[in-house]
Amino acid sequence: MPITSRNYFTPYMVDLGKMTGLALDSFDKRISVLPKAIQDSIYDFSIAEFIEDVLGERFELTADQKIELTRIVRDILMGDILLSDALRVMSQKLTVPVDVAREICNGLLSGPLAPTIEDLKTLNKRQPQTSPPPTATSPGQINPNNIVDLRDQNK
Repeated sequence: MPITSRNYFTPYMVDLGKMTGLALDSFDKRISVLPKAIQDSIYDFSIAEFIEDVLGERFELTADQKIELTRIVRDILMGDILLSDALRVMSQKLTVPVDVAREICNGLLSGPLAPTIEDLKTLNKRQPQTSPPPTATSPGQINPNNIVDLRDQNK
């Protein structure tokens, strides 16, 4: 059996090396206002082990896919990806069939992310809802005289 290297990244650590100064401060501040269960999961090494050892082996994920999955988990925990979008995002970003993404998602939600489910639902409810796209207007309604008033530019 060949020896394979393993890379264990928590949701917090996955892109930490790319962050500096203000970006890192902003990231830490965003985490500090999250519910305790979510904060704990962001730093939890068992998530790194679950992704690397369980999901990685079960679904034969590449190193890049496991890193991307960790990013997805981080973004779910941060509220950047809604639970309702997790399946679609996993399928797209991991380039796996929807049924595989569903199994991965279910494994995470019934495993290491289980303690965060209720907090994630609450966090998702607080996210601003995307507004419907503006309705198309006829060209004559936009600026019927095609005049631009430049007088107030310096105020």
